[in-house]
Amino acid sequence: MGMLVSLQFAAILLAPLLFGHLADKKGKRPVLLIFGNVVFAGTVLILFAGGRTLIGAGIFLVGMGYSICEAVGTAAMADTDPENAVRHINLSQAAYCTGAVISPLLSALLLESAGWNWRRLFFAAGIAFAAGAVFFYLVGKTAAAPGTTGANGTCRGSGKLTRKALLSAALLALMLFIYIGCENGIVFFSDSFFAEDLAAEKGAALSVAVFWLARIPRRIPFPVFY
Repeated sequence: MGMLVSLQFAAILLAPLLFGHLADKKGKRPVLLIFGNVVFAGTVLILFAGGRTLIGAGIFLVGMGYSICEAVGTAAMADTDPENAVRHINLSQAAYCTGAVISPLLSALLLESAGWNWRRLFFAAGIAFAAGAVFFYLVGKTAAAPGTTGANGTCRGSGKLTRKALLSAALLALMLFIYIGCENGIVFFSDSFFAEDLAAEKGAALSVAVFWLARIPRRIPFPVFY
């Protein structure tokens, strides 16, 4: 299990470094469409995989596609309506947290009551993910901001990389490093603590859901201050 989790996070880490530049060259919407279907391809591979190697490959594809879609999707939402970008991004994060609240509870229900297995859960999630990418590609429109070009969701600035910009990027990266580490640490600890130490698997799903539920309220009011 630890190796599979490591594969997913390795893909999440590497994908933006290897493919993030494609959004600038090809446009955000096409990249979202492509990598949304990479997630779907990964879940198909998991569904039919006969061994750990193919399952690991599928999880790697899921992590890679998800990572690109999250990063590029946030930027694409900002491009669709620059004046209300913060509001849209916060609402999308609230929706993200809502999904994180519902998914462990729904997964537990489907596994225990509906006779599903974990492969079908992956596949269903992949279908929903790809459908969202297709929908955004078809209906999303980019509003060109001053000094940028909006064709295909591509947004270009002056191209100059200043020392201040590099420092800001480094500080932001450090903040995200700490934030993501704490976030995932809490989720993994809570899940394993309830399932293994307390022998309460239902409590594990509930604890993860409550953690994400607590993150929703702060997403809604803060856009009014921007």
